Amino acid sequence: MILFFAFGILMIFVGITLGVFLFLRPDRAIELQQQFYLKINWRIEPVNMPLEIRNTKIMAAFFIFVIVCLTTYAITYGTRY
Repeated sequence: MILFFAFGILMIFVGITLGVFLFLRPDRAIELQQQFYLKINWRIEPVNMPLEIRNTKIMAAFFIFVIVCLTTYAITYGTRY
């Protein structure tokens, strides 16, 4: 049971860290995605970079919101089995 709890805490930490990284450095996140796709022989480029950065920030904020909601739910109701 303690391992399950520790894994949950680790996933919360990873999720919030990833969300904050995406929110603070959307340009770097886009660059990492482009590098990944180059390795599998695809080239992707945003048509409108400012719009892509804005959308990445919105997606990151939503991701952080979902992680916080799931964490709150888990703390409030816990496991029921």
